[in-house]
Amino acid sequence: CGSFRPRKATKQDPSESGLSDLSDLYVLDYEPTLKRIAAVAVVGNRLHESNGDVLPLELRQELLLMTQPNKITLPRHDG
Repeated sequence: CGSFRPRKATKQDPSESGLSDLSDLYVLDYEPTLKRIAAVAVVGNRLHESNGDVLPLELRQELLLMTQPNKITLPRHDG
C-alpha cells in the first residue's frame, strides 16, 4: 500500500507538506470485468491507436485515461 516519508532536509517551498510520496501502491483486481479485460487487451496491442476512430467516444476517453501519465505513474526524482 502507498505511504509517505519525511523528505531529507533541503530548502523547500513553504507550501509543500515536507512529505515525499513513495508511490508503491499496487491494485490487484482478482475479478476483472469483461470490459476491463478487453480494455487491457486493446491497450496492450495498441489497437486504440490504429483503430481509435471506430471506438465509441466513452471507450476512447477511458482508454486515454488508462494510458496518459499521472502523478502515480510519473518517474520519481526524490531518491
